[in-house]
Amino acid sequence: MYNMLVNGFIAKGQFDEAKAIVSEKMSINGCHPDIHTYTSLIHGLCKTGHLVSAYDLMKEMESKGYEPNTITYTILINGFCKNRRFDEASEVIQEMSQKGLSLNTIGYNSIIHSLCKYGDVYKAVNMFEEMRMNGCKRDIFTFNSLIFGLCEIEMIQHALRMCQKDMVLEGVVADTVTYNTLIRSFLKQEMELLKKHTMFLGR
Repeated sequence: MYNMLVNGFIAKGQFDEAKAIVSEKMSINGCHPDIHTYTSLIHGLCKTGHLVSAYDLMKEMESKGYEPNTITYTILINGFCKNRRFDEASEVIQEMSQKGLSLNTIGYNSIIHSLCKYGDVYKAVNMFEEMRMNGCKRDIFTFNSLIFGLCEIEMIQHALRMCQKDMVLEGVVADTVTYNTLIRSFLKQEMELLKKHTMFLGR
């Protein structure tokens, strides 16, 4: 019941109320937060940008005998990536690895999306290949993020080849986002060529 209340407050953005449930009402009634409670609180802290507090809370959770799971770590990684704090995200990934846990598709997608969004496309490509080597399924979100990143650095042919070959081989069906990204990029490329041609004729 308390976990439902905590999740409800967090969903409404009422993080202080969620914390009060854990620190006051649960202890008064002899209840103890479990991994689901802590993970919900960590999620709330990450959503509000309190990343250090989220990490500290995870450590508190560990000290009380609750081992973080893949979901807990993925939430933290997503939070750090969204705030361009890739070094901290890497540290969390390393910590996961030391505990025998592996990144799942959601975790990889979060990193690849953020890397492409902030311009580090080559590192995103490396993560994309790492997914394949680790046997982690690449889905439409993985491909769309990387196609966007490749188009942003004007590697449109690579992006197109990814759509026409890699996605087909892996059984991933292109969607509206895929096609819109490619169409916009080709139009932008053609506009640039037209502009240069017009400038040349105007000389």
